[in-house]
Amino acid sequence: LMGIYNYELNYFRLGRELDVVSWDSYPDWHSEIPDNITACCESLSHDMMRSIKNQPFLLMECTPSTTNWRSISRMKRPGMHGLSVINAIAHGADSGMYFQLRQSRGSAVKFHSAVISHTGTGNTRVFREVSALGADLSKFSGKIYGSSFSAQAAIIYDTENHWALDKCQGPRNAGLDYFGQIQNCYSYFFRNGINVDILDSESDFSGYKLIIAPMLYMFRAGIQDKLRKFVKNGGTLLTTAFSGVVNDTDLCFLGEATDEKLSDVMGYWTEETDGLSDGQSNSTVFNGNCYKITKLCEVNNITTAKVLAVYESDYYKGQPVITCNDFGNGKAYHYSAIGSDSIVQDMIRFIVGELKLEKALDTDFPEGVTASLRMNGDERIVFVQNFTNEDKTVSLGKEYTDLITGEKYKELKLQGYGYAVIS
Repeated sequence: LMGIYNYELNYFRLGRELDVVSWDSYPDWHSEIPDNITACCESLSHDMMRSIKNQPFLLMECTPSTTNWRSISRMKRPGMHGLSVINAIAHGADSGMYFQLRQSRGSAVKFHSAVISHTGTGNTRVFREVSALGADLSKFSGKIYGSSFSAQAAIIYDTENHWALDKCQGPRNAGLDYFGQIQNCYSYFFRNGINVDILDSESDFSGYKLIIAPMLYMFRAGIQDKLRKFVKNGGTLLTTAFSGVVNDTDLCFLGEATDEKLSDVMGYWTEETDGLSDGQSNSTVFNGNCYKITKLCEVNNITTAKVLAVYESDYYKGQPVITCNDFGNGKAYHYSAIGSDSIVQDMIRFIVGELKLEKALDTDFPEGVTASLRMNGDERIVFVQNFTNEDKTVSLGKEYTDLITGEKYKELKLQGYGYAVIS
């Protein structure tokens, strides 16, 4: 889903040494995966690039239509190119540059699309769409260039944790999909128009209301002290199963409830972890809904945490699945299992509601529509995007000005693959 995403590199560590962060984005639009899901994955990558230095990045390469190196290379449908560049800008890019300007006549990229095709003229759909996008950008680029991106929530994605999980030989060695856990958490924020940063263990955690750390198996870079301080000072932390198992040299922590494991903050300690085979499941009830659990089940012993949900079967029936621990001025939630995307989504929805996190627009978005917020001083600039080929209507709640057309409205009508930039 991620196009050129490559977790063999530690982008955070490399990026912090650079003056400017840039990357090349080539999502597989119009594939068997719905475009709104592809857009969610692309947006996550944009947010990760922006978060590396907490400043705007450069979209160094994108294609105005098709690639040539996939097994099947589809053309971007009308509107999708402008929408995909706007999406990068909405998530912190200060550019939308191309590979390639003029289509090569020979060699490996002769069928990779370009702003100017083999015709050598402007009389093509792709050229007209690139020109139209440029005209739109000229209307509001002065407000956007260098503008800030403020997020109250962050998700920890740690590359070295990813490496360690791949080699850990744990209770289940297939199907845990660490990055899939990151994507699942991220998708809630994307679908609901809530800005979110992507951090690693070496990042600064101050200033956030919520930090989510899915399956953070390896605790490194003194993260225990940083998370302890974050929660103690009023932050809310959400973790999932198989967290805090080893140190930065991949050695297991010893003891029951210890500060190394962050047990004081979380209010529990893990006795054992059950790996479920394909086709096996457990279940739990949370917030009035029943959820199936299919991959990992921790058996945890409570020290100070409150139990919000329990397992419904097996020898650990009645043991905690979801807990919440008050620590200092903050709270630490834990989901003791892996294998139910929907329950994690429900937990995030519950926590976001408690914290009243800011949305780009105070509205409910139709399926496939999202919004992102950038700030120019005190001016809120909202990018509203429709990642479906169907027309959609978004109620704005109050009057906004369209920075492209100058029109004022309280209800926004978006064409398929359409976008608006409003303030």
